[in-house]
Order: sequence, then structure tokens, then C-alpha cells
Amino acid sequence: MKKLLFLTLVFLTFFLCFQRTIIDDASAQSKVALLRLEDVSPWYSLQENGLNALKWIADYLYSQKVPFQISVIPVYKDPKNNICLSLDDTKNPRIKEFINTIVYMQSRGGVVGIHGYTHQYNGRTALDFEFGINEETSKDEYALERMEKAVNAFKKAGLKFYYWETPHYKASQNQYKIFSKDFSIFFEPDPKDRGSKEPKIYYDLRLDKKPVYFFPAPQDMIHNQDDVNRILSVLNTSPQYICFFFHPFMEFNGVYYADKPGKIKFDLNNRKGYLEQLISGIKVKKYTFTTIIEYTGGKIIRLNIGDKTYTINNELRYLDSSPIIKNSRTLLPIRSIVEELGGTIAWDSTEKKVTISFKGTNIELWIDKPTALVNGSSAKIDPNDAEVVPEIINSRTMLPLRFVAESLGCDVQWEGSTRTITVTYPKP
Repeated sequence: MKKLLFLTLVFLTFFLCFQRTIIDDASAQSKVALLRLEDVSPWYSLQENGLNALKWIADYLYSQKVPFQISVIPVYKDPKNNICLSLDDTKNPRIKEFINTIVYMQSRGGVVGIHGYTHQYNGRTALDFEFGINEETSKDEYALERMEKAVNAFKKAGLKFYYWETPHYKASQNQYKIFSKDFSIFFEPDPKDRGSKEPKIYYDLRLDKKPVYFFPAPQDMIHNQDDVNRILSVLNTSPQYICFFFHPFMEFNGVYYADKPGKIKFDLNNRKGYLEQLISGIKVKKYTFTTIIEYTGGKIIRLNIGDKTYTINNELRYLDSSPIIKNSRTLLPIRSIVEELGGTIAWDSTEKKVTISFKGTNIELWIDKPTALVNGSSAKIDPNDAEVVPEIINSRTMLPLRFVAESLGCDVQWEGSTRTITVTYPKP
């Protein structure tokens, strides 16, 4: 009897420990972290090496396998010094460099959002409010005009965006309905409960009843070492969701020029180490860095020319053959990409035909033919080049990525300096 009781206690102890391990593992799996780079505007292009500072931040986060968000202000204004730089001034060399920098940051894991239009009313960008200041800035018409100008500036610059962040989180309840016409993801707290610490979903802000998400940043802004220590301390309470934002220039010590007011040279080799401490500490606590796209069920796929490895939502995967460029278009064995999205792909050796199906879209492509069928309708694979066709190369079926991905409802971005292709589903 005693032996039976002993064995029973041993079994129960083992079972409870095993169960606890499963619970701890499940909890660790569900703990997510979001990082937002704040107030990224053409102001950086005015500094001696501001754009290099942004690239350094992006490269560091990429090296740590940390995806991130970039809240971009499309227009920088400094009325006192009569400065105005806008994304839609694409002939301005500074703006060209700024746009290229944002595209580079996207290729390193960044997801871009729109952070107001000018983030100011009478004052300097990022230091001033834009909405809800007075009667004029609280009107629906004012919100619609500013939002449309911001969206149009991004479109003229050729930049893709995925969310909206209201400057200083300040706007009227009705203005949020205006913003929701173009945006279903907001990177800010629930406007009805600014103290909320968890993402919130509304179904009554849009006429089409599509869900509208609000993502708060309960760990707030990183301004100094005390803020770093504060967040690391919060981790000890194991919240399932953490999010903070960070102004990229805060990572560096800088040199201010007395003869050039407002101009800074960042010392890229003399850093404060805020990001390194936070990322290391957050990872130790078993949090997974993610993006708002992934959090809302989307997928981000990144590939590099000549590399068989690729990532989907920051997880490593492998292709049968490396992507190549032919006739200025990317070709690759697309089966794994389609299947990662949740689609199916079939090969007909008699017709030399590939059939792809995904969420009601059916694509039929034939080897060496420049046209395809999309839901039964004929479509040119590349309207400007009939040489872009599916091919069999080294016994692998290689398909034009952009045509297939865009036909399936994805967005495709190319960054030349890193030869990176970013495929995002769904497209913004």
C-alpha cells in the first residue's frame, strides 16, 4: 500500500511538473513585443548624417532578427526657419535620399505607417499637435483633408503604408471615423480608453464593418536610461503584450553646430545602448518581436536574389532554388511561397501548365508563354515585355514572382541595394 501511494505521488509530481512546463511554454509562445520608431520625417535628411543614423538602426534591428514599425511624418515644417520638406517633392535630392532610406528600412524588416500629415499646426513638426487643438482642427473636413494629403504624398513617393498614428494620439471621436475610411490599423491606444494596455478591435467604425484595430504602446517612450530600466522591470510581471516607441536619434550622441542652428552630426560609434539593452532583456524573457501585420493575421515574406533562404513573418524557410533576375524580373520556384500563404499549386506535365489557387483566385500559367489566365480571363504577365515568361531552369519551374503575387492580392516591393524582395499579404 505504501509503495502504491509512493508511486502515485511520484506520478502526480511528474504530471504537475510536465503540465506546468507545457503552460510555461505556451505562455512564452504567446508573449509578443512590438517596437515602433517614432517621428521619422524628412528632418533626418537635413542633418549631416541623419539618414545614415536611420540605416544604422535598421541594420542593427535586422541583425537581431527584430521586425519593427516606422511612423513616418510625410511633411517636415519649421515655420520659424521657413523650412518645408515634403515627400511629394520627389525632385528634391534630400527627399529622394529620404525615400530611398525608408525603402531600405522596409527591406530590413520595417513596416511603415503614416504619422499625421505635418504633425503640427503652428509650431515645428513633431513638437506640435495637429488635430483637436481648436474648432478648426476638430472638424471632420480638416481631418479628411489632412489625411488625404498625407496619403497622396506617400503614393507620389511610391511608399507603401499599413497603419495610421494620430499625432500625440489626439483627435475627436468622429475624426477617427474619418481616418477609418482609409485605415483599419491604428498604432495608438483605444480612443475611448487611452489607458488601455491591450489591442482593441472595433466593428462599428467603418461602413463595411471591417475590423479596425488599435495597438497601444503601454510601455511608452524611451527617452533615457531610466525608461530602459522601467521597461526591463515591467518584464518581471510577464505581461502578454508589450510595446514601446523610440526616436531613432536618441540612440546616438551628437555634435551640435553653433554656426548651423538645428543641424546635428550623429556619432554612430558613440551610442547610448538603449536598444541593445532592451532587445536583449526582452528576448531573455522569451518574448517574440512581431509586427502589426503579423498580429492581425497578415504575412510578410522576404527573399534575396541568389539566396535559397527566405523568411516568412521572421521565420527562416528554404527554397528549392535561388531567385534569379531575368529580363529585369524576378523568377523563382514559387510552390513554397504559395503554400505558405495558404494556397495550392499543381503541375500538368502534358500541357506544361502551372495552376495556382488561393482564396477564390485561380491562375493558370504555361511554360514559355507570356500570357496567363486569371479566373478565366487572359492577362499579360508583363505588359511591357513579352520575354517575361515561366521557364524551366535546371529542372526547376521558375515563375515570375510579381505577376503571381500581385494576382493573389499581395504587395511586392524591391530594394536594389540589398537585392531584397518583400511580399506582403494582404496588400495595403
